[in-house]
Amino acid sequence: MRAIQLVRHGRPGTLELREVPAPQPGADEVVVRVEACGLNHLDLWLEEAGLPLNIGLPRTPGCEPAGVIAAVGSGVTACHHLLAMERAGLKGARLYTGSWSGWIQDPSRPVAKGS
Repeated sequence: MRAIQLVRHGRPGTLELREVPAPQPGADEVVVRVEACGLNHLDLWLEEAGLPLNIGLPRTPGCEPAGVIAAVGSGVTACHHLLAMERAGLKGARLYTGSWSGWIQDPSRPVAKGS
């Protein structure tokens, strides 16, 4: 799959479109086909190396994804209210999950279901 990756910090940073491995869901994870992703100020701080964290590069930014659940892990049950092919927005996705890509993998936590 293709992903936009930050390869060098700066103002502006250096971003490249690259081929990366497609994610597979772990037991308690979902894989979401990303249809949209917001630009968060955290993404800009990542680009500028302005976060008080040591974040290695290359890194795929993006922490506000919305899309369609494409796959669920074996431990994700109906009580999680997640079904394959449902629209979803991931609330509080892991810091820099890599949403500036075609697909992301994320723990099956509460999501905002779309219609």
